[in-house]
Amino acid sequence: MRDRPLVLITGASAGIGAEFARQYAARGWDVALTARRAERLKTLANDLKTEYGTQAYLIAQDLAAPDGVSAILDAVERTGRNVDGLVNNAGYGLPGTFFNTDWSDQADFLRVLYTAPV
Repeated sequence: MRDRPLVLITGASAGIGAEFARQYAARGWDVALTARRAERLKTLANDLKTEYGTQAYLIAQDLAAPDGVSAILDAVERTGRNVDGLVNNAGYGLPGTFFNTDWSDQADFLRVLYTAPV
């Protein structure tokens, strides 16, 4: 249904992200779900459609990838929908200290937590 608002939720495959999707769906929103784990997104989308009649767009993408944000934006554009809300939930932590982690791990971390939200 195109008259429903659309929310884009990052990190939607589990935990708080999945709960945000449930809460928005319960309030009449359609959802664009993005995370790395496509199977979990499919399960969540099916649950939301069954329970709330929600249209769900699945975008399996890793925000740590250099082109991750562009891929998500392109996928949303292909739906022909405008994003009315954003839940920027994707994130994780790195064990240890900055000096004890590889730069490639730090670069991925920075893309997910700082570059992607901007």
